[in-house]
Amino acid sequence: MKNNSPVLILCAVAAIGLITPLHALTVTVVPFRGFEGSHLDIGTALLQAELQDAGTVTVRDRNAVPELIASLERCQSGLMQCSEATAGLQRVDVMVFGEIQRRGEDEYVVSVRAVSERTWTVIYSGSQTSDDYEEVLEDLADDMNDSFRVLAASGPQTESPTQSAPYRIAIHGIQVGNTAAQGVDVAPVLNSILMSAFRSGGRFEVVERAFVSDLVNERELGMNGLVVANNAAFEARGITHYVTGTLRVYDEVHVLSYQIVNVRTGLPLVTDVLEWTDSTDLEDAMDEVAARAEREAFDVNGQLEIRQCNARDVHVLYENLDESNQPIELGLCPLRVEDMPANSYTLLFQHDDFDSLVMQVTINPAELTVLERVELPPIDLTDFEEGQNLEFSGKYQEAIQRYQSFYEAHPRHRYAAYAMYREGFIRQLYLGEVAEGRQILERVIEGRPDADVRTEAYYGIAMGKRASGQTGEANEILRMLMSEYPGSTAAEAARLCLQQNLCNL
Repeated sequence: MKNNSPVLILCAVAAIGLITPLHALTVTVVPFRGFEGSHLDIGTALLQAELQDAGTVTVRDRNAVPELIASLERCQSGLMQCSEATAGLQRVDVMVFGEIQRRGEDEYVVSVRAVSERTWTVIYSGSQTSDDYEEVLEDLADDMNDSFRVLAASGPQTESPTQSAPYRIAIHGIQVGNTAAQGVDVAPVLNSILMSAFRSGGRFEVVERAFVSDLVNERELGMNGLVVANNAAFEARGITHYVTGTLRVYDEVHVLSYQIVNVRTGLPLVTDVLEWTDSTDLEDAMDEVAARAEREAFDVNGQLEIRQCNARDVHVLYENLDESNQPIELGLCPLRVEDMPANSYTLLFQHDDFDSLVMQVTINPAELTVLERVELPPIDLTDFEEGQNLEFSGKYQEAIQRYQSFYEAHPRHRYAAYAMYREGFIRQLYLGEVAEGRQILERVIEGRPDADVRTEAYYGIAMGKRASGQTGEANEILRMLMSEYPGSTAAEAARLCLQQNLCNL
């Protein structure tokens, strides 16, 4: 029997919300997955019996928890909140997942994982290859029970999972990339062995793959076959990284192209290609994937923390100075990015009520770069105010130039839509450029500004139509203003125009 050393790495008690003594720990074994046949039912029943016979934990029979399993599936698919999924059900602290896959004619690969029902963190994983899967399951059950005993002996803990393992990684999944790979015996077990490899390193917290299977949008990306994850859904569940890739087989050569992606930045932590010829080398290849990820995340990459900004909800973007990428948003200030490739970056800070700020930072390997407080400069309103003065003085072309300068420089400022509106009004009603002015006012409306600016833009379009002889269309707009915006200044102006022919500009 070939023994690949089952993984025995434990999380703190807080990771699964357990209370000692140990008999309070309730476990259920989820029906095994793998190739077709009675082996799956036999394996599930055998592992459940081995856990129960040891007397280490309380085992709930798998046939007694269909409601729990259905609820958790609804939780995973987003049909209900995870906190609601187990409401009213007898508590299950740990769910045990397993797979049995055939390797060749006479060997089986058996993988099992104990998963926190509360956090979906893998707290134990083991994998072995043998010609006797029942013997393997007995060994794995012994190891799993040992891990539960050690967990109980550690006593109550206050440490949170993120303190011991700041990164949570999800095995998004390795896809089969060509017809030859569909027939090989390593493809079905690759994901499980990869999970065990990450657990073996102990520096990542591994999230059970069943929990993320419905959170991703899997689609092929060109020739590399990598798949795209729903980063927002991952981040909401505390997942910091995910693994994705494609396995192809050419004659006897297995080729795995993969990426390990940072959820927050969307950039790959690792992009690599591995090759092996003997299927027994699969475990070594997966160990190499996990080890490479640990080196990059913990020894090569750095961290960035922005502790405070002088406004709420400041958007923080970055671009790599060595590349020509478009800026990528990191999030809202304050924030912490725990995995940034060591390099020089341009940070861009944006807020509607402040001028943008550009800052250069250097991220060093295995170091934390801290920005204590970022001060965005106030927006200069000179162009906007000068535009108003020039308009009131009848210097319309100069006013337009000032208004344009302001809204082009500060398109998100609350005065930008009003500056554009004034330009459209001037062109249409003062300069006789009806078509040009109307296009600008329509752009104002499309930008969905506040109601005051929007209604005045509609009124300006109506006045332009009246000036060009399109009285019927103009009156329709005026009636719309009276009906839909009855309390606005534009509605009152529309009423005076329609009822008393006092159509003020």
